[in-house]
Amino acid sequence: MSKIARMLFVALAPLTVPLQFLYLALSSLVAGSYYLTVELTLSPMLKRPVRLSPIAYVLTAPLMIVLMPPAVLAHVLIWGVRQAAIGVAALGQWQANATHRAAAMVLGFVWLVAAAWSLVVCIDAQAGLWLLGREVPGAATFDLAMRKRMTLGELSRRFPDVADRRRALLDSLTNGVNSRLASAGVLRDEIGADDTRFEWLRRPIQARLVGLPWYYQSATQSVDGIAHCEFFVGPLLLAILLLIRWPGMHAGTRSSVLPLLMYLLRVGGVLYAIGVALTWMPMELVIPTDHFDATWFRCISPAVWLGFDPSAYLPPEWWSFNAALWLLLAGLGVLLWWIAWALRFAIGAPGYYTTFLAIRLLQRKRIAFFSIGAVTLCVAMELIVISVMGGFLDTIRSRAHAVVGDLVMDAGLTGFPYYQEFIDRIEQWEEVDRATPVIQSYGILRYPNTNRTRAVEVRGLRLDEYREVLGLGGEDSLFYDRYYPGTTRFDPAGQPFFGVDPATRKPILPEPFESAWKRYLGSLSPDRRAAVEDQWERLPDTWFSGPGIFEPNPDIFERGGVAEPIWKGRELPGIIVGRDLIAARQPSGEYERGDEYPRGFAVQLSLLPMSRRGRLTTEFESPPAPYFRYVDDMRTGVYEIDSRRAYVDFELLQDLLSMSPQKRADGTGMTPPRCSLIQIRLAPRADLRQMKSRIQEAWDLFSMDQPGDADDQAAMRNVVVSDWEFLQRDFIAAIQKEKVLVVIMFGIISLVAVLLVLCIFYMIVVEKTRDIGIIKSLGGSAQGVAAVFLIYGAAIGVVGATLGSIIGAVFVRYINEVQDWLARLNPEWRIWSPQTYSFDRIPDTVKLDEMLWIAGLAILAAIVGAVAPALRAARTWPVEALRYE
Repeated sequence: MSKIARMLFVALAPLTVPLQFLYLALSSLVAGSYYLTVELTLSPMLKRPVRLSPIAYVLTAPLMIVLMPPAVLAHVLIWGVRQAAIGVAALGQWQANATHRAAAMVLGFVWLVAAAWSLVVCIDAQAGLWLLGREVPGAATFDLAMRKRMTLGELSRRFPDVADRRRALLDSLTNGVNSRLASAGVLRDEIGADDTRFEWLRRPIQARLVGLPWYYQSATQSVDGIAHCEFFVGPLLLAILLLIRWPGMHAGTRSSVLPLLMYLLRVGGVLYAIGVALTWMPMELVIPTDHFDATWFRCISPAVWLGFDPSAYLPPEWWSFNAALWLLLAGLGVLLWWIAWALRFAIGAPGYYTTFLAIRLLQRKRIAFFSIGAVTLCVAMELIVISVMGGFLDTIRSRAHAVVGDLVMDAGLTGFPYYQEFIDRIEQWEEVDRATPVIQSYGILRYPNTNRTRAVEVRGLRLDEYREVLGLGGEDSLFYDRYYPGTTRFDPAGQPFFGVDPATRKPILPEPFESAWKRYLGSLSPDRRAAVEDQWERLPDTWFSGPGIFEPNPDIFERGGVAEPIWKGRELPGIIVGRDLIAARQPSGEYERGDEYPRGFAVQLSLLPMSRRGRLTTEFESPPAPYFRYVDDMRTGVYEIDSRRAYVDFELLQDLLSMSPQKRADGTGMTPPRCSLIQIRLAPRADLRQMKSRIQEAWDLFSMDQPGDADDQAAMRNVVVSDWEFLQRDFIAAIQKEKVLVVIMFGIISLVAVLLVLCIFYMIVVEKTRDIGIIKSLGGSAQGVAAVFLIYGAAIGVVGATLGSIIGAVFVRYINEVQDWLARLNPEWRIWSPQTYSFDRIPDTVKLDEMLWIAGLAILAAIVGAVAPALRAARTWPVEALRYE
């Protein structure tokens, strides 16, 4: 290019520079297209080179650009198929020591299909059966019977296989394996009646009748309306251990037949174990567990040694799980023996030069401090995140548990009868501490003095029993009962008004509030009492300062500021409301109470009573709307509860909702009283899962023996026993998933420590090549040289994990003070607001086990980062290292 052309290019830069880049892009595109379509595709097909003239090159450029994507796709597909074939052949050779390429490909393909299918089946058995062109047996029949609400007679006439299973089940209840059940006679009558509806039967009976596998839960019975399959833990673990060819499995085997037989046995064993899990269908309605307590059973069950509960597993799961553990233990034993055999020549004093050189490197190489800093920061970060999120989750779980109790028997808003008889029965068990009935309904709460209305969930409870079951009335639960113990009752009463003592001219409350306040002060320590009295000090000729809001006696204004404390107004039953319904939560975490809501003011509660069949009983008349007096407010720490729940007396709400004994429509007598829930507190050492199943089975048997019409029986069949974790699963799962997500995110970020250790160590190895050569020339072994850098990495991990644990623990311990200091600098920097969260302080507890786990993983990560540089150092030849020295 001439000088004038260059000057013109610079002068016309706004035009020439974009054109130059466009030209370069187009030329690169054409050149790449030519290489892919002609050089790599057309020339191999023609088996000779293709040469194009410049004119032909330019003319065919558009065609080459168009053909480039298909050419790339074809090359990728060919490469992928070739690599897949090579990989499958290598897989077959690895698994069965097959030497013939075709045989290796067949064996590798079979192994790959078996492994993939086993994985799919263990995760989702329905998908695994679909891959075989089959459906879950009995699922279609089950869904049809539930959807059509078919009777057993209709089901037997339509499906002959159901009739056969029905006869077999009846025989087992008469003389077979199920005849030992206490309810065998009742079940026999229920299954033998043609007018019995399929949906009324228990789940095990339904599954036996239609042949539904144990692992399948139909969409009609699942919570989310989607069919689910059990996760096969035991078969999956067994499949992994059998399908993998472990090192040394074919050691010393010269014959090609033995590896092939072992291959066939391993693959066949996996398919057999999964086939048993898929097809297992016992006739027993209740799987016997008597042998679980036998000495021989505990001796041969590694899962029992590890603390697993055998009653929580069915036989296919349990036996495959134990078989997998036996294989794992055998593998660990072989590994230990191999290590002992390999170390038999190294018994004696260790070579101290490895530790000495590692410490020297740690002292001299300042660049290693960056690795220590990375490990320190990662450990501190993970510890802070896990401690805060874990404390958040633990607090949420404890409060959710406190709200629900251990177990809950629930039948919906219509309720169920014979609750008290069942409570009296289970309270005789050693595993049950206390149980109480609860009525659940909904209504409209109205404050007449402000005309404010709120939709609320109404709970009827026996207050004293409820206190024992859930611990109601704790320090942060009932407000007035905390400062005036014993005054929160549902008994009818008027409104309390404070007066003024003529001697001291200080506000004074009516009895029993004044005596209760003195009892509360007497229960405090001297320092705490002084602080409380200073906070709520009553001064002469002033309004009542608290705690709580009380209205003054109206006579104060007419008698010169002196009047007696009194109770006044119509006596009304008491009501306890959620704290967020009556007070406003402040940014500091405290609640501000308005003067418009004093203790004892009247509120109106409109209710919607329901019949036993779930219909409103007030279709042609106004619903009951009684008045109550506000006696207290409760805080559970869960906003969704505290902002929409009210509590009233159990018997009163039972009458208002027509759940008390009523005359039957046919005039045959009175209906039994009903409740909505039974909340149960278990003994401290009772197993939650076992007691849940035991109480459900006890209720099923108890309900069969109770009198009642069809509505009563239907209501009792609707009772489901749930534990507190299941009832609060949505609330807890959200926080748990957030914790897992945050920990995974920070764990990925923490991988930078591994990469940093690897890079720095690799630089040190390259720099110390001469020193490594000298060490090896003086007799240092490859293992010893590698050990230098592995010990070096472990030392960095130990130092970094120790510093990170200290920094993280100290930060978590003073995290609330740090936040308060930031808030003093700028209020917008306050991250944790008590107004938003359900508790007032950031969790500041560090668990020792979590700290040890994080520190151990950090040390392991540092060692892993040092593996590659250590291997490079071990493979360094002394001659190569000292060649140019």
